[in-house]
Amino acid sequence: MLDPLPPKDWSIALAYHLMVRAGFGGTPMQLADFHRLGLPGAVEFLLSEDSPAPLMGEWEEPESLQDKEIAAREARRAGNMEEAQQLQNEVRKEKGRAIFKLRDLWLTRMATTDDPLHEKLTLFWHGHFATSIEKVREPQWMWIQNETFRSCGAGPFGDLAKAISRDPAMIRWLDLDQSSENAPNENFARELLELFTLGEGHYTEVDIKEAARAFTGYRTNRESGKFMLATSRHDNGQKSFMGEDAAFDGDGIVDVILQNRQCGRFLGRRIWEFFAGIEPTPQFEKLLGDTLRQEDYEIRPFLKRIFLSKLFYSPRLVGAQIKSPVQWLVQACRSLEQSPPPPLITRTWFQTLGQQLFAPPNVRGWEGGRSWMSATTITARANFAGDMVGTTRASFEGKKRRAWPPADPAKWEDVTAATGVAEKSHALATRLYGPTIPASAMEVAESSLENHGTDTDGLRICAHALMSLPEYQLT
Repeated sequence: MLDPLPPKDWSIALAYHLMVRAGFGGTPMQLADFHRLGLPGAVEFLLSEDSPAPLMGEWEEPESLQDKEIAAREARRAGNMEEAQQLQNEVRKEKGRAIFKLRDLWLTRMATTDDPLHEKLTLFWHGHFATSIEKVREPQWMWIQNETFRSCGAGPFGDLAKAISRDPAMIRWLDLDQSSENAPNENFARELLELFTLGEGHYTEVDIKEAARAFTGYRTNRESGKFMLATSRHDNGQKSFMGEDAAFDGDGIVDVILQNRQCGRFLGRRIWEFFAGIEPTPQFEKLLGDTLRQEDYEIRPFLKRIFLSKLFYSPRLVGAQIKSPVQWLVQACRSLEQSPPPPLITRTWFQTLGQQLFAPPNVRGWEGGRSWMSATTITARANFAGDMVGTTRASFEGKKRRAWPPADPAKWEDVTAATGVAEKSHALATRLYGPTIPASAMEVAESSLENHGTDTDGLRICAHALMSLPEYQLT
């Protein structure tokens, strides 16, 4: 079922499908270049082994922020509660600005990157190992985790799982920093088995307890944000885990899990659902698991098998996945050749649409699929599309518009080169929907341009109408 797609079947429509599923889409010219690579070349381009650049050159809490935190603790110990509260408020505000900046950096990277798959994988792992700033409260630690997903996400899953067990944000999120030999905390061990590696029903309560013992003493150095093992709090004794007995530490637990066939099936299913958009049959889930295990849990060659497969391009997959809010916004930015909105705007948008980066709702992450769609979110997407293309809305005049200019159709060579309503309608619909345009979209585009004209304002109104259709919510 993972037979390769015959070269003769490669088309610009399938290139678009791969471009939006393995990344976030792009302009018609970028699509044409991508198509010319051929399927093997396009997949090799996506799966480049070059290490992705960090989200920014460095991310360190300003010394002034650390000094304020120290001063607040000293003031509290000295009984100067008013001073301590004032300093703590300043710290909280600076950390609030930092998480805004981090979200903006990542959205901008997704919207502008020439390495889209690494960012798409980073987004996948962010949902898989869901961790929230709401409890972690350290933007620097969320950045460290994000960089771990980016640098390790296409490599061996075992390495990533072990790195996440040492991740400062995860340690706080699932209370590993409260786990000791005398009082093992089971939160991380339980989620490691249930949500990260095996799925519910494929382990016992004894396995959870024994795994929890192996992860005791896992701590974070508060000043550096680096992992440290508190040896005096770590349980060095024998553990009995999934039928094996040894003095396991956390890495040993992960190694045992990887020997379980269910791990391959569970992870293969999650990856397939994220990129393909449909649930695998039990038979295909088994094949995915066997394939992932054959690749020694290496994510890059596993994705290569998927992206080259004929099944990945079957008609029931193409154009049938509901866009997540992040996919919706980033794909729109790339196709409209527009920068992402300022952080204050995106915070409001994502709160409404239900996918705030660095703040998944719980340890299970986002449900996805049909959960993205409701009367509220459908209306909001249409309104936000109007903001992006600059159709008239009183709430978007003045300072907001000057800070974030709307999309400019005059810069779209494919649209401006087209002449007449029919050609411009086709060009604009192609830019937003790809080569396979729904009949309803063409009807709306032609009607809109006939009614509003083909100047810049008319094109903006048309783009808004196209982005408001139910079909635009799919990719």
